[in-house]
Amino acid sequence: MVAITIRYPDSFEEHRWESAVMDSQGNYFRSPAVTNIVLWDRLGGGDTWNGGFYYALLSESDPMLRLQKGVLVGDAATRIKQTLMFDLPIVTKAEVQALLRSAIEGGGKRTAR
Repeated sequence: MVAITIRYPDSFEEHRWESAVMDSQGNYFRSPAVTNIVLWDRLGGGDTWNGGFYYALLSESDPMLRLQKGVLVGDAATRIKQTLMFDLPIVTKAEVQALLRSAIEGGGKRTAR
């Protein structure tokens, strides 16, 4: 399995983010949209993405759904983390679920904390 996260820095405080993953069977999933992030602290964003991604891989059995859930949960977790100061990514499952729900329902750009 190979995964990549891509950060597009537009300014010191505003970045865009996306990710993609492919497994050994050729299943592929990419972030549905490049997402804007207004940063407080970018330190730890990649580590938090990895945590969300692996959580999803371990909690889903269907190979394609695992990749989709991994990318979506990883993206949501890193968006939340980068709105926090310092390198301690305390991100709850409820926060990630709320952000995923907001993205699906078109709830806007605001990250709820």
